[in-house]
Amino acid sequence: DAIQDVIDNATVGDTIRVYAGTYNEDIEIDKMLTLIGNGTSSSIINGTGGGDDVIEITASGVYLSGFRVIAYEEGYGIYVISDNVTINDCVIGGEDTSLENDDGGIYLSSDGSTISNNTIQWNFDYGMRIVGSGNTIINNYLPVNVLATQISISGNNNLVKDNTVMYATNENLLISGNNNVITDNTLKDGTWGLKISGSNN
Repeated sequence: DAIQDVIDNATVGDTIRVYAGTYNEDIEIDKMLTLIGNGTSSSIINGTGGGDDVIEITASGVYLSGFRVIAYEEGYGIYVISDNVTINDCVIGGEDTSLENDDGGIYLSSDGSTISNNTIQWNFDYGMRIVGSGNTIINNYLPVNVLATQISISGNNNLVKDNTVMYATNENLLISGNNNVITDNTLKDGTWGLKISGSNN
């Protein structure tokens, strides 16, 4: 079954376990659900391209884990516009420049969300773009970015901890928000390791 069909028929609060397989679709999670894949090497969501984001999360309280997410052409791998979302243990991006998300890996316009233990690689633009506040970005691995910035934080009061970020054409970590805590990150081999223009970070 298509993942979207299962989401559409689910009830708020349900847990959906997705079997191993390659799913050629874009999905929208518009209710509070837990989606657990069978692992990043076996539960693969291939976006349809054409400018759409592969996974769009519009409901608060969503938990997403255990998927490989690949976007083609324009669009983010995961696009979040709701609060208190958790994205854990996913791989977002391709293996090389022939499989790259043209916009970026994760876009988070959210408060109180957690992005943890993910690998985000071979994205043409941002690895992660965080414009919300009070989020936790912890223990993610961003080994290579094709063109631009690996992690951009323009929100406030976010915690950025224990991430490994490398090989950005521009900044490995760009902070333009205020009162963010940046600790115990490894930043190397970018044009800029860290660039800060906000206050009280």
